[in-house]
Amino acid sequence: MRPRTRERPSVPTDEEILSYDNVPVAKAALYLDWPEATVRLALREGRASFGIAVKDEALTYKISPGGLVKYKREGIPCFDYRTIQSLIRSVVSQTLQEEMYDLGKELTAIVQGQQ
Repeated sequence: MRPRTRERPSVPTDEEILSYDNVPVAKAALYLDWPEATVRLALREGRASFGIAVKDEALTYKISPGGLVKYKREGIPCFDYRTIQSLIRSVVSQTLQEEMYDLGKELTAIVQGQQ
């Protein structure tokens, strides 16, 4: 077996990751011990809770340092974009229904008080 000709870069520490505003994909991949292509794919498909891929003129990856550290430490589940949308819609809908109910009660009290 042929020996390695170059050393693998050291795995970044939590502190090093947290020092970034936007973690580079290569650093995130080393930190997670994933191939860079896997990190990029997870970000593009919206399956990575620690970041997103943004398409402007080119594809840009935004990786949250805190989200990445939390993901590695706690294994936060990844949700796809549609699931997150559905969860948000459900919470917003429930909140609006409760607020409308309370508003209806207040308006009824006001109208009854004027009679």
